[in-house]
Amino acid sequence: MRGAASAEILREHVIDLGIIGAPGEDVNTGVDAGLVHYHRGTTNITMWTGAGVTGAAENDDRVGYSLAGSPTHLAVGSPGEAIVSATWHGMVSLFTHEITGTVLKNIGVVGDNATTLGDAINQGDNLGKSLAMAPYTVSGAPGSLLLIGAPGEDVGTKTDAGKVFRIAVSATSWTAIGAVTDASPNDGDYFGEQVQLGGSTLTGVAGIPGRDVGGHADAGALAVFPAAPASVTPVTLTRESAALAGTPAKQELIGAYLGNSPAQLYVGSPARQTVQSVPWSSLASDSPTAGNTWTAGANGLPAGVTFGVAAS
Repeated sequence: MRGAASAEILREHVIDLGIIGAPGEDVNTGVDAGLVHYHRGTTNITMWTGAGVTGAAENDDRVGYSLAGSPTHLAVGSPGEAIVSATWHGMVSLFTHEITGTVLKNIGVVGDNATTLGDAINQGDNLGKSLAMAPYTVSGAPGSLLLIGAPGEDVGTKTDAGKVFRIAVSATSWTAIGAVTDASPNDGDYFGEQVQLGGSTLTGVAGIPGRDVGGHADAGALAVFPAAPASVTPVTLTRESAALAGTPAKQELIGAYLGNSPAQLYVGSPARQTVQSVPWSSLASDSPTAGNTWTAGANGLPAGVTFGVAAS
């Protein structure tokens, strides 16, 4: 989830909480350092880099630009975080819902160590620009599976082709499962600009808004993959696929605007003023099919708005 102010609402048994990211908030001398507000019952916590989030507040950290949660964990993206001299490399902070002192229990940082992540630290990776999380059993205990989009990652010689990292999160630490890239990456694909995770078998989806399709620049596409296996090869869906109704169009940016519910993936297209659903059960099959389509100005929906920017 992303935006000038991101929000993730989780409800599990008696847990009722709201999390709000304010990535443009200035912290001390750090312009756009960002922070996160955590509200659970009568508990209100605010965290920023240096207060709950590892590190020191700096210009353009953008803490809270992306958020994702499960009943056991919270992930907070800081896609502008500089790692040594690599500006805008990005970082993701992991927490449990346990409160220690005045902040949440921090169980680790993803992105500040090339060895643990299995990927080099480079400028402009934007790691953590998008996040998705779901409950997942780790070593026999309740944990979480986390997808981390890094749309600015270079893949081989392809600049800004993009990559998605998959992380297993336990009560005390995290482990990298492996990265996912497109089978045929291109310059400026921005694979992982948005990520979603859903379905009973945990299917992952990565947006590829910069993908050219049928001669249409930046028409966009989706990459679909089983989220948990060690090695996966994503399947690419475009407007030329049965799962996405219509024909490719220049700069539609399919994959830049995604949302989900327990049963559906939602694909927004402000260029067409539409939102389309694709059932998670269909995405997990060998032949994904289209669900419903909602269009601005039809069936009681308002017209003349930027329809399709967000859906859930």
